[in-house]
Amino acid sequence: MEVLNEKSQLLNEMARFRGFGIAIEVRSHDHGKIGNKSSPAHVHILDSSDKEIAEIVLTIKPPQKSSDIEWYRTPNPPVGLADKIVKLAKTENKAMKKIGVVETLWQSILRVWVTFREN
Repeated sequence: MEVLNEKSQLLNEMARFRGFGIAIEVRSHDHGKIGNKSSPAHVHILDSSDKEIAEIVLTIKPPQKSSDIEWYRTPNPPVGLADKIVKLAKTENKAMKKIGVVETLWQSILRVWVTFREN
């Protein structure tokens, strides 16, 4: 009889939401909590070549204007990036609409972030 031992490994998952020349990426291995100022929930912003260019705090309320964006570990965000993030956040999730669910990409991002932490 042969006994096999398996090592338990955490999955590194991610989800990307694209539009306006950027992607907002949610990573399962990131830590943080919604509303925690010292260790906030956050997402990564990538440019069109998938290079990380910024991080922002993930909030319950979606950003409505560029000044609503809370930068995280990003001392000098690219000019105009906040406007792109706001536009993308307000965009309707077309994949969800196909199955009859109406939600913005920000709502989808928040849902994925919570799902990654609950599993």
